[in-house]
Amino acid sequence: MLARYGCPHGSLCQELDKEDTSLVDVGARIFRIYLDWAQIQFMQLERDEQEAKDLAIDLISSLQGTFLLTATFRDPELLERKLQRLEIWVRDL
Repeated sequence: MLARYGCPHGSLCQELDKEDTSLVDVGARIFRIYLDWAQIQFMQLERDEQEAKDLAIDLISSLQGTFLLTATFRDPELLERKLQRLEIWVRDL
């Protein structure tokens, strides 16, 4: 599904951001949940709060970019390759 349509949350947030309504906050909350979760995971790897926050942004933005490119090129192998690289990146932290 990701290879064909991309991330449903990312797509929703992009569409919500095009309108000047209170729904923009809904999109921000969706990604805040992802970022907060990822930050907690990095803090459990003994990173300080700011570094964990930065790493969370790196991870989520990398995933979202990967989802977009995978859908654009309809290339599930691109997704697999990038996920493997991200796994190595996290393991090497």
